[in-house]
Amino acid sequence: MSGLPSNQTAIVALDDGTLALRDGIPIPSLEEDMILIKNAFVALNPIDIKMVGKLASAGAIAGMDFAGEVIRIGSNVRTSASIKPGDQVCGAVPGMHSLTPLVGAFAQYVGATDLTVLKVPDHMSLEQAATLGSGIGTVGLALFKSLNVPGWPGLPAEKPVDVLVYGGSTAIGTLAIQFLKLNYDLVRSFGATAAFDYHQETCVDEIRKHTRNSLKFVLDCISEPETMQFCYKCLGRCGGKYTALEPYPEFLHTRPKTVVPDWVLGPKVMGKKLGWPEPFGGEGIEEYREFGFKWFKQVQELLEEGKLKTHPYRIVGNSLGEIFGGLRLLKEKQVSGQKLNRSILTGNYPVLFPDNAWIPLRKLAETTPNEGLLRIYSALSGEALLVTSPPAIRDMLTVNSFDFAHQDLVKIAIKRFTGSNLGFLSNDDFKLHRKNMMPAFAVPHVRELTSIFWHKAQEMVHCMSSDLRADPSAPINFREYVSRATLDNIGLAGMGHDFQTLKQPDNDLRNHYRKLILDPTRVFSWVGLLSRYFDMRLLMRVPLKKLIEISQSANYLRSVTRKVIQERSAKLVGSNDGRTKDIITVALASGVFEERHLVDHVMTFLTAGHESTATAFEWTMYELGRRPEMQRRLREELRASIGSDNLAAADFGSRVQNLPYLNAFCSEVLRCYPFSPIIVKVAQQDTTVMNHPIRKGTVVLYSAEVSNHDKKLWGPDADQFNPERWMGEGTAKSGGSSSNYAMLTFGAGPRNCIGANFARATLECLVSAVVITFKIDLANPQTAGRLKFGQTKKSAEGVYGKLTLVRPVEA
Repeated sequence: MSGLPSNQTAIVALDDGTLALRDGIPIPSLEEDMILIKNAFVALNPIDIKMVGKLASAGAIAGMDFAGEVIRIGSNVRTSASIKPGDQVCGAVPGMHSLTPLVGAFAQYVGATDLTVLKVPDHMSLEQAATLGSGIGTVGLALFKSLNVPGWPGLPAEKPVDVLVYGGSTAIGTLAIQFLKLNYDLVRSFGATAAFDYHQETCVDEIRKHTRNSLKFVLDCISEPETMQFCYKCLGRCGGKYTALEPYPEFLHTRPKTVVPDWVLGPKVMGKKLGWPEPFGGEGIEEYREFGFKWFKQVQELLEEGKLKTHPYRIVGNSLGEIFGGLRLLKEKQVSGQKLNRSILTGNYPVLFPDNAWIPLRKLAETTPNEGLLRIYSALSGEALLVTSPPAIRDMLTVNSFDFAHQDLVKIAIKRFTGSNLGFLSNDDFKLHRKNMMPAFAVPHVRELTSIFWHKAQEMVHCMSSDLRADPSAPINFREYVSRATLDNIGLAGMGHDFQTLKQPDNDLRNHYRKLILDPTRVFSWVGLLSRYFDMRLLMRVPLKKLIEISQSANYLRSVTRKVIQERSAKLVGSNDGRTKDIITVALASGVFEERHLVDHVMTFLTAGHESTATAFEWTMYELGRRPEMQRRLREELRASIGSDNLAAADFGSRVQNLPYLNAFCSEVLRCYPFSPIIVKVAQQDTTVMNHPIRKGTVVLYSAEVSNHDKKLWGPDADQFNPERWMGEGTAKSGGSSSNYAMLTFGAGPRNCIGANFARATLECLVSAVVITFKIDLANPQTAGRLKFGQTKKSAEGVYGKLTLVRPVEA
């Protein structure tokens, strides 16, 4: 099978009868009567639940119903339609089968016996086709072999007969009704002549009355002891035939002599030996195989003529891993009148490129049983691993942190857009840089910078106040002001240079910075997808107008940065004054960094640190505007701390660091609104996570969105905004979470965000200055919370406020 991988990912049975997702499972060998299909959709059935434990064969692939594209055809295939490679088909296979353990539907490739494969007509989608599967063979055997109902689809009986289909709204039931033309709301739409609610006490009497007490045929699509007894009561005075979909209990053998019970198993239509335990297994029956060819030929004709409807379905996921969640829904009987499907084509997402990929990713992590590692699929079946538990996150971010790095495309793009080479540092150089940068970002040093943060926060409030005086009814665009304030903070605290964008919003530096920050588009998604197959470095060199503008702006910012660094370096050499505390001066004092490296670090501060802090401030204003009681509480705490002091007091920036409710509120914002909800890394060498081997080149993700909202770590209110979790005794740093790896907004381990303390201190100063000065109401409460397309968690239109002065703005 040249051109095909030798192994695949599949869900297999373990020794204890449970199921697990496994890599390295061989693709089925192509037998002469087999068709090999690349899977696109699978459907879940109650039988999939019943087979677990009862029929499971260790190492065998689970699942029965599928739909996909033909890849290979055996040498002696006999089908109901002309099928060739490339055709879209559907069908069923006997999953968890000891004689053919590699034949199961819950896999990337399916090997199906010829007669059970149907060609999907143009008017039917693959999702719809996947719902047919095993139901076709089951209904055929039940109606026309077991019950031996008169007639044949397309060849009606000479006179109509009554057939009771118990469970008519099931997938088997709706198929049976169509073949019989015999069901209540849903079932009537499939051709039933009468429908009965089995929950009603009078149901048996109503059925007997409708059939004039002469019912001879019953198909029980539920096949549980109570439904079997119910069906027996419905048969007429002369008795009749009863067919179930699985063996009936022993006590039903003591039946009235006038009742002939039977049960059918769909896979027997293949006429092949089945390796399941008795009574499900047994030798193949050639008569069944010949019936199967005749039956599937008839079904193919009905499909092509548009005379068969598919059962209603619900897509519960887009990856093999999400099958577990669907099976759990079936087991807990949370599905009625629907069949559960799963797509492989678009990965874990409902569309090729979702607006916010972390939303379905979080849902997947919450609903799929896993032990800390979860395989996920993206567009065109791209595969990755998501670490979900603290031990797995610890291995990735701490124990083996230097075994993982950003994707090459990301590093190339950063270099192209900012000129920074930091992404290409060796591990040893990274550790050297980190060691000598850490003192500048440590808590004691950041506290010394808070006077700068507070001064800029006051300046921002002055700008807001001035604009309000000009037009008191005008809404305040928080993003506009905080963007300028954080940019100035990075200039002053980062390298002792005031960019003055608060006073001069349209100065050259800010205009160039704006060009550097790109709004995300789906072009980025396509570039990321194509980078799997093509070297995208050539694209980065194409002289497009936008790329040229970005390069020019990056060069301008680098030149400004270089000039400032040279000035700071000269001042450091010519002075023994130790009072200068900006970050670059501290780094220069180490004697480790070359000028080009410091320029790279400043570019990182500008592009990463600025946007993330500004966005956190926006979300803080959003939550304060939504929660007036919390806003009042925070203002009272600030007033109690300030007293009669002048807001311009130099030490107030450090004072706000000690306010518990301010800290709690900002911590909760950072938890609920991580700027980068998903971080993608690639294994740089063979490594392990939780003792699972991770091969070089494997894409591995961690998600702050997932971990920050994990109820196992944060409790049942993990998805609620609740600053109180940070107010309990000993919880100011942890929020009451049960792990150091519960909150990943700033990452974790030796590669975490070095600027976390800087960002928190900046945020707390900015928030304090606004809350102590203004009452905040949202100007766009209905739309401010809508998320922007892209890989960062930002408001799509921004957060706008209606501000009311509650304290005079001091000069």
